[in-house]
Amino acid sequence: MWSRRQLLWSGAGLAAVGSRAFAQPLPGGAKKLLFVYAHGAWDTHYTFDPKLGSDHVDGPEVDEGTGAPDDVESEAVVGGHRIAVNPYRRPEVLSYFETWGPQTLSLLGITIGGIAHYPNRLRLLTGGTARNRPDLVALVGSQSAVTEPLGAIDLSGWSFHGPHGAEMSRAGFRWQLRDLLLPEELGIGRQIPMVPQEDDLVEDYLRRRAQAWQAEAPDVAWAQALERSVDRLELIRDGREDLAALFDRESRNPDDNLDLAVDLLSGGWARSVLVDTRYYFDTHAGNASQSSLNDGLFGSLSRMMQRLTDTGQLDDTLVVVSSEMTRSPKQSRGGGKDHWPLVAYLLMGGGVQGGRSIGATDERVSPLPVDLITGARDDGGSLPRYDHVYAGLVAQLGLDPAEHVPGVQPLGGFAG
Repeated sequence: MWSRRQLLWSGAGLAAVGSRAFAQPLPGGAKKLLFVYAHGAWDTHYTFDPKLGSDHVDGPEVDEGTGAPDDVESEAVVGGHRIAVNPYRRPEVLSYFETWGPQTLSLLGITIGGIAHYPNRLRLLTGGTARNRPDLVALVGSQSAVTEPLGAIDLSGWSFHGPHGAEMSRAGFRWQLRDLLLPEELGIGRQIPMVPQEDDLVEDYLRRRAQAWQAEAPDVAWAQALERSVDRLELIRDGREDLAALFDRESRNPDDNLDLAVDLLSGGWARSVLVDTRYYFDTHAGNASQSSLNDGLFGSLSRMMQRLTDTGQLDDTLVVVSSEMTRSPKQSRGGGKDHWPLVAYLLMGGGVQGGRSIGATDERVSPLPVDLITGARDDGGSLPRYDHVYAGLVAQLGLDPAEHVPGVQPLGGFAG
């Protein structure tokens, strides 16, 4: 067995330990994952599922009236996608699809099976309803090389690690990980002398945790998980200053987690990252704010796509952007919208063929059937569900859906 020091320099996934390092190409077609979660339920009628002029949908046109000459809603096909266009309220949405639409695949009319935040978030992230299931980010992180010391990292607070806690790291909503890495910056330091057997104590703790996992889930390779945990800890200790530099609150905005996520992936620190957009889309009142929320989100996505391109990662990284549901077709008396039991996705990179959509909704925002194998519209097909999409994402990432989502037909057609 390699020593931990040998593992550090083995080069299986890391070109160098440091904030300026770049990951080597992944072996065997494996993909990295960046999952961008838009918490609260976005209104896709303001972006990539427009229904302007429909008697059944209150779209962004009901918000016009500022008197600005370009505060006018229209529909256009931009970058292969039909979108709602308003240069005054949503210039970043238009700019995103002009630049990145040809590299973006949208999924529409996906049934999610509920209208409550937590159950739908569980379904969206894990592909099921059991709280002990791992989410997609944890699943990909469990496949990572030991030389990616964080495996999977949660920058959102929403993760479900299931049996893969050994490969899931958390930064904290305000990047408290930096304080753990460099406690001396807080003036804490060590208040007691270094315990000579500290490494043994940590390893003993990890071993007892692994044995508990084995009792609950005998199919988990607990001994390997233990070794990987200890090796990852050694990597983090050796590279703590470089890793902490990524979480520098003075030089980086803590709300810009997408920029941090790109650095974690490009530096070889992690195989997968879960990010919260920090935009809260739950507009039960004042649905007009969906314009500014979506505009901010798509501006962030544009910068993320540019950085993934600049760092040469887009082909090796699957980006998934979604919310736990969409919003109802009609506004309430308070000018807001309630929850709607559909979910929509944007997919970029990772071998996805962009400039097109899979799935659709009708004028009443009901889902339309597709051929689950090809993704093509098919009146004799099936209504696509969230677990079909999850299984399709598992396959797109180079993993086996039959192993991780048994009995679920993957939605196909992502690669064209």
